[in-house]
Amino acid sequence: MNDHDVKSIALADKIVSFAEDGARSIDRAVSAWPDEFKAIIWDAVAEIAKQRAAEARGVVGSPKQRGAE
Repeated sequence: MNDHDVKSIALADKIVSFAEDGARSIDRAVSAWPDEFKAIIWDAVAEIAKQRAAEARGVVGSPKQRGAE
């Protein structure tokens, strides 16, 4: 494994850890809820995360970010 691979894996580990830390507080908040309600919450979190990721991708690819304006 080369140095780039090692750095990529280390970064991926940090990203997963960051996401898990964020999800942990939601886990605690809904720990006593029935499973069907937990599923609703996690589906909502997933949809919000998808929207935010799409928005972030849009900002990164916008003409303003590329310096065209």
